[in-house]
Amino acid sequence: MLVAIDPFATGRLAFSPQRVIASRLVGRVRNGTVRWERRTGWETGRDYASRGEAPFDLVFIDGDHTYEGLSRDWESWSPLIGTRGVIALHDSRSTPRRPIDAAGSVRFTREVIAHDGRFETFDEVDSLTVVRRRLG
Repeated sequence: MLVAIDPFATGRLAFSPQRVIASRLVGRVRNGTVRWERRTGWETGRDYASRGEAPFDLVFIDGDHTYEGLSRDWESWSPLIGTRGVIALHDSRSTPRRPIDAAGSVRFTREVIAHDGRFETFDEVDSLTVVRRRLG
């Protein structure tokens, strides 16, 4: 199952075009199921933790790119990752073509996530950092 999380904010026209596009694209896929969560990532992670949901194998975080935003996402999702599970963090590192060292998400990744003993850096691609939960 895929859990897709996005608050899909309503725009000037009183609807979210991104929600319409995402629903149509995902609706074309016939293998597997999608659970839509129309909330922020940290709210969803917090609720999943309170319900004792099964550990996740993969979480892709591409949400609030502020220091505080990624901190909330990390605190709510990192405990939900199973052994050898992976978290991919968008806009978590600078690239020569896109220098974003001052972004909160880059600073939080460098200052906190890189030093979180539960995880190890698995790969880095463009602005994406992939961390994997350590054994034990």
